[in-house]
Amino acid sequence: MDGGQSPEALTLIGRQAEQAEIDRMISDALAGTSRTLVVSGGPGIGKTALLAHAVTRAHPDMIVLRACGVESEAKFPFCGLHELLRPLQESMSRIPAPQGRALGRALALGAPQDSGPLDVAAATFSLVEAAAECGPLLIAVDDVHWLDASSRQALFFTARRLAHERVAVLIAGRETDLFDMGSEGVTRLDLAPLDESSCWTLLEGAAPVGMAPAVRERVLAAAAGNPLALTEIPRSLTAGQLGGLEPIDTPLPVGPALCRAFGTRVMALPTATREALLIAAACDSEDLAPILTALQDGADALHLAEAAGLLSIGGGQLRFRHPLVRSVLYYDAAPHLRRAAHRTLADALSGNRRAWHLAAAAVVPDEDIASALEAAALHACKHGGPAEAAAAYERAAHLSPDDEARAGRLREAAQQWIDAGALGRVSGLLNKAAALNESEVFRADLCRVRARMLVHKGRPATAYRVLKDGAAAVERHAPRQAVAMHLDGAVVCLGAGDVRAALTAATTALEQAHGYAPEAVGMAQATLVTARVLRGKGPAGPPDALLADGAGFIEAGHTADLWRASVLMWSGRYDAASDRVEEVLARADARGALGERIPGLTVRAELRLWRGAWAAAGADAAESERLAGLTGGAGGGGRAVLARLAAARGRREECQGHLARLRDDAERSGRGLVRIQVNAAEGLLELSLEEYEAAAELLTAAAESARSAGLGEPRVVPWAPDLIESLMRTGRAGEAREVLRWLSDAADQTGWAWTRAMAARCLGLMSRGDRAGEYFETSVALQAEGAEPFDRARSALHYGQWLRRDGQRDAAAGPLRSALATFTELEAPVWADRAHAELRSCGIAASRAGNRSDLTRQERKVAHLAARGLTNREVAARLFLSVKTVEFHLANVYRKWGVRSRTELVGLLGSEGAG
Repeated sequence: MDGGQSPEALTLIGRQAEQAEIDRMISDALAGTSRTLVVSGGPGIGKTALLAHAVTRAHPDMIVLRACGVESEAKFPFCGLHELLRPLQESMSRIPAPQGRALGRALALGAPQDSGPLDVAAATFSLVEAAAECGPLLIAVDDVHWLDASSRQALFFTARRLAHERVAVLIAGRETDLFDMGSEGVTRLDLAPLDESSCWTLLEGAAPVGMAPAVRERVLAAAAGNPLALTEIPRSLTAGQLGGLEPIDTPLPVGPALCRAFGTRVMALPTATREALLIAAACDSEDLAPILTALQDGADALHLAEAAGLLSIGGGQLRFRHPLVRSVLYYDAAPHLRRAAHRTLADALSGNRRAWHLAAAAVVPDEDIASALEAAALHACKHGGPAEAAAAYERAAHLSPDDEARAGRLREAAQQWIDAGALGRVSGLLNKAAALNESEVFRADLCRVRARMLVHKGRPATAYRVLKDGAAAVERHAPRQAVAMHLDGAVVCLGAGDVRAALTAATTALEQAHGYAPEAVGMAQATLVTARVLRGKGPAGPPDALLADGAGFIEAGHTADLWRASVLMWSGRYDAASDRVEEVLARADARGALGERIPGLTVRAELRLWRGAWAAAGADAAESERLAGLTGGAGGGGRAVLARLAAARGRREECQGHLARLRDDAERSGRGLVRIQVNAAEGLLELSLEEYEAAAELLTAAAESARSAGLGEPRVVPWAPDLIESLMRTGRAGEAREVLRWLSDAADQTGWAWTRAMAARCLGLMSRGDRAGEYFETSVALQAEGAEPFDRARSALHYGQWLRRDGQRDAAAGPLRSALATFTELEAPVWADRAHAELRSCGIAASRAGNRSDLTRQERKVAHLAARGLTNREVAARLFLSVKTVEFHLANVYRKWGVRSRTELVGLLGSEGAG
């Protein structure tokens, strides 16, 4: 079990109030006041766990009397009382002789003789009272509804009369069977289902590590707050089912403990009613119509079940009293009876539902049923249910009499499991499919699916080898498949950071596509352009090939679209890049493809990082990593964004935590791009913290890794400007010039604004006199307002520093204020402190607004954006808030700072360093 919690501890989760009440009862008994608690509730709700808690909490001096009702012994008089009072037999000599004889005869301890129930009840009370004179007692009786009537009468008689005998009485049973307990002097604890939070906590401790979220939701729904179900249902599932890698039958399977707990009332019903209940349990919806059709003349049987409290009927629906009742009814029945129920329901249904019931009833392969299931799978694909589609394909394969058809359905099941994020299930299906169909074309298809799985698992280098070898094997017999595999390989290499291999594969794909697969030419051109961009040979501006419709893409089209979005982002076409990413995410959502959301969220996080929406970037990056962890898919991209965010903010511990995970990923996957990202992020961290020697070493390592991978576009991982600054800070101007020459060449090659701005900033760092000021001014001007705010603010900071050192203090205030406002908005305190220090050096004091400690983080953001002239609606869009929320925060700023208008706010922030 996860977390090492015992089953007893788990089943007490969410029962803190009841435990506290039991503890008070025991304390009261020790203090001389007797109390009785009655714990009531349905099967598995936690009554036994609370009794066990009471026993463990009993004082060492307490005598503990325990009994448990047993259904098979309920017909034997005083059987339960014998179990309860056995520890007190030595005290029987201390009660009046007639009572002792009556009790002895009842407990089969003396000679047979007539005695009334009242005599035994009175003797029980006297015995308990006498024992309590020697020390406090705890009486704990479980399943009192199954206690024999005579014992129950004596127990209740005694409990009602206890007052100051130092006795604590705890009785547990079904609510409907405790009506004769009475209420005077009795505290009722009616156990309700656990709340949602407690259910989550209990399931977290009960389920093995790696439980898929969709499975978790199903278990929570089926358990409906029942602690026993939350602990038992996961034990009834295989590891593959728990991880979402294998289909789970409906209803959810349950263990023997739940069958025993819920099956009692069912077994008491007539055979016809049980048969009707099985059909209702086998039905896959609450719709009453098909159930009544299947039952024909058996509707009266359902009314008997309703009278027994097992279900309710109304509004054309049939609902079981508790979801577990349905599971128990289904799995407690013999397999042949379950199959018969499904056959009966199939006759009453049509379409996809009929196909599934026929499959559940089938015992031999049947092509008609397999075809019907394949149709159900296609329907699920179109409606965004990859897991449902995969399960249907897999079941269809199992029922396929023909090997070739079976192999094809297994392949389709594997594809859908990848979309569903259930990667662990894919290899086995592909191996089975390969053994059934040995044709070259089919094996090529399997290679592509296997490579896709490996990419999702974060093993692109292995995926590329699979594709490359597979393409070589089928080029003569299946050239179209070979084109597709070369193209897939190019996209995979881009993700791995192996730009040289990507260029080779894309070039080969384009050459062969012209002759064998004209529909793939567009994608091949776009992929080749992307590879050339990463190699540093990109054209000026985004090429038309990157803006074309990607619907004709072959395998991994979403990945190619994301590379297109990335190139658009690097070129400064942020809106076009954003549109492309949102299209990818929308397609993934429509298909229910969790695996495709991971890279989509990563690219959107990077896009938002560049645009200065750091909170949203962090949220996307974290969600990407969360999905990767849940599905077993490739992570790292989101963590790279999180590491860079932490680095820019100077948060060493947070950044190092992300970097450690990234290093592990790079070691495991062999992705060279991750190594570059690690060194670049750690270099930025050291630069942010003004540890320039360490920064220079790390960023030099990033540069070497980039050169080794053939990565020539400086914006893919932006290490170059940071390396130049670090080298200049450590007096290594010669090395800095070499890097700047490379950066300037890249700027000339593409003409992209960010690269030109960074080259200008670095030229300013390496220049003297007015020339340096011109370069800094150019750098700031090249980055339009709102574009790349972090880098723009850093350029403004350098410009302000140069102006101050040149004696132009008044002129320096403008860029320094702008830098400070941006750093504050981005919550980059180490950079904001530098801008603030430069302002102080210019003689600009900071008072109220400079402190900012009286504003919340969100209020500071709103204040600085409003001071920069943005309207409330523009501020709301920038911060992902509503306009009313912006108005609320702005009103708080006015109140706290004592200003009455935006004009005063601008004056205050402008005169005090925007701080």
